[in-house]
Amino acid sequence: MSDEVKELTDFIGAIGHPIRRRIIRILHENMEVSYSDLLSMLNIETGKLNFHLKKLQPLLEQTQSGKYKLSEKGRFAHTVISLLEKRLGGESVQLKVPRASFVKRFVAWFLDILLIYVVSFASLNMQLVDFEPFPWFNFHVTLPYILVQILRYTFFLGSQPFSEIDTFLRIYLASILWAYWTITEGYKGQSLGKILMGIRVVKSDGRRLPLQDSAVRSIGKAFLLPLDVIVGLVFYRRKKVLRFTDYYTDTIVVEV
Repeated sequence: MSDEVKELTDFIGAIGHPIRRRIIRILHENMEVSYSDLLSMLNIETGKLNFHLKKLQPLLEQTQSGKYKLSEKGRFAHTVISLLEKRLGGESVQLKVPRASFVKRFVAWFLDILLIYVVSFASLNMQLVDFEPFPWFNFHVTLPYILVQILRYTFFLGSQPFSEIDTFLRIYLASILWAYWTITEGYKGQSLGKILMGIRVVKSDGRRLPLQDSAVRSIGKAFLLPLDVIVGLVFYRRKKVLRFTDYYTDTIVVEV
């Protein structure tokens, strides 16, 4: 057998198994993936993953940190697989990975909000505030206007009624959060909060989130979170959905 024929035979064999095609697809969507992440995303035994990685060796490379990525041949293999799936109707592959807990998702959301609040402080004017948390104790302090509004919005501090919170502030912060989540989760499935909590948002079959789906999910989080959660829990709880926009975009949040 000539070298060219052997190379072609090995190539066809490498992409001939659904798990190996799944690995190629994951690496294409996520750029670089660790061994442990592959185990989690594929939900297979260590020995089985080692076997398939060995079969895929000509199509893979390893970074200095030990993560896997596609080689030039691997990227070509993904193109071939995509063309074949389009011609043959595609594959339906459901991802079986540990889903992120509600606590982790909440903490990641809270950390993201803190980050955006801090970044936004520099963009608005300072304001002198009189705080009186207790009848016997009060103090004056100069704070960024946006921080003053956040404290009042969150903790009901100061004399300003809840109904009078600056509408512009709400739209301003929600818009920044929407853009932040759309870009970060659309790029790699992880905002800073999700990175710190070790979770990622992906399509239900493990593919990276398209930017348009990320934008839809972010609308739910930034502008309509209470309604988004209520609708998701009431109507789609049996589908293990936390938010309606998770169901609408066919996405899940998983451990990484």
